[in-house]
Amino acid sequence: MLLPLMLIFAGLVNSFRAYFRGVEAMRRQLEEFRLADAMCHCCSRGHEEQPKKCDRDLLSACVGKWFGSVEEFEVSVRTQVASTLDQQLGAHAFPYCWLLAATSPISWMYMGLLMFNPAEAPIPWERIGHLLVLFCGYWLGFFPFMFVCGLVLTRKLRTKHGLCKDILLNLGVVVLLLPLYLLSLSLHFLVSSYGENDILWAFVFAGPWLLASGVAWRWWLKPRA
Repeated sequence: MLLPLMLIFAGLVNSFRAYFRGVEAMRRQLEEFRLADAMCHCCSRGHEEQPKKCDRDLLSACVGKWFGSVEEFEVSVRTQVASTLDQQLGAHAFPYCWLLAATSPISWMYMGLLMFNPAEAPIPWERIGHLLVLFCGYWLGFFPFMFVCGLVLTRKLRTKHGLCKDILLNLGVVVLLLPLYLLSLSLHFLVSSYGENDILWAFVFAGPWLLASGVAWRWWLKPRA
């Protein structure tokens, strides 16, 4: 069971690495942008329809009026536009609310746990609170924190290598994230063993993950030069 899951997550890691390589390639292109290098339809056809004015000249004149000069426009693209693109397609490409929507099916499992009552007696409020806090710990804390860790690793290891090395890197990222998952299971087992249906014990599980998630996402979304 574990091996198929690792292979599935390794495929996801490979996709994220490819995505960040694409973002890096676009940023490099913008950092080397020159208006003179831009393709122009009329120039590519050799100005067959003379005396029509060249599109490049028209655009250069407009850009000069908007930005003061073509050089100022090029500097703006290389710095502000490149930095904004990297931030929006990098850190802000995967919003927190989207992740919550993607992991919301975990609520079905906790709904099932709430409905499971062999004694057919009213479900204690303590149990409802306990499961609700555990659910929030996973949904709002653990999964978002683990996702940020995965984003950081895949962005750092985005460089393309040979087939064998890429496969090992993809599996390596999964192996590096595996201890977090095992830690969550161990903490959950501890809480279930010593504080079943105890809301305070549930906060022992949820609190650290919520704190770690908040710190990690704040750092991840922080603008970078």
